[in-house]
Amino acid sequence: MSTSRKSKPAQPNLRPLSAITADIYRAERQNLFSIGKLLREAKEHFPHGEWLPYLKSIDYSARNAQIYMSASELADKYETIAHLGAAPTAIYALNALAAREAEAEREVDVIPLAIERLQASIARGDSAGVQRAIVELSPMAMLNPGVCELALGAASIAINQSCFGCEIRMKSMEEQCQAILQGNPTTEDELRAIQAKHPVLWAGGKMTQDEFIKLQKDAPEVEDDDDDEEDDAGDDDDESPVIEIKSTKGRKVYEQKTYDTPQEAHANAPAIDLSAVSAAWDRVGVVTSDKKQLEAALQKLLKATSEALTRLRGKAAA
Repeated sequence: MSTSRKSKPAQPNLRPLSAITADIYRAERQNLFSIGKLLREAKEHFPHGEWLPYLKSIDYSARNAQIYMSASELADKYETIAHLGAAPTAIYALNALAAREAEAEREVDVIPLAIERLQASIARGDSAGVQRAIVELSPMAMLNPGVCELALGAASIAINQSCFGCEIRMKSMEEQCQAILQGNPTTEDELRAIQAKHPVLWAGGKMTQDEFIKLQKDAPEVEDDDDDEEDDAGDDDDESPVIEIKSTKGRKVYEQKTYDTPQEAHANAPAIDLSAVSAAWDRVGVVTSDKKQLEAALQKLLKATSEALTRLRGKAAA
């Protein structure tokens, strides 16, 4: 595939684009830093508006190219990153953390601590997923020195759940997060004891999250005769069922923000009125013994939830 494009005026210090492109093709895509450096070099050849067609010609998406280039820029600033041997997913997390920190303009740079923690994780032989989590928890680790990884992870999970716009649930999330950080549990048993003492409440505050999950599991299944007949008819067919996968092309995907403190999460909670959803949910709990009323209540809950999501997406797009 041809890669010739209108280039910037020739500059004496630039290598020929053909040579750079050949190096990109030869490089392994797992080597984020080498690829990123080459892409940055290639980009110098293109005026505004000509870069994306070139990426397409060498089978790179704009998003992946930006990730590689950002990783390379980060390695220029922090030389040890390129020599850590970290999993790519951990490098992606480090990139994202650096971007968030730059946007937040914090006085203290958390990246050196994140690199130090990542280096220790690699030395322990942690999996790629654990390495990524170690990086993502670095801001919380900086704010809470001495707190172990088990406590940091559990506290982050507690505060980064959805509060569904419910202040009671949000307050219980904050309380559990703070209790875990202060208690600093080092074993699963100690952690469960803290979580039991400071449970996260479900939306509406009428039950804990664990009680809600148990209620859902214990709820009797509604039998559908039509479904049974279809299942029986399908028993004679040895072929595997066909699963229809709907295309996600064109859908808008909104980034799930994470926060490092309960105060930050509370301050950034979307101001969406979910009273209609809570009321509809309460109605579902009242009529569970009557199938027709339950179906009507669930339809109302679905409608209220859909309207709330529409409002939330409108705020995210604004």
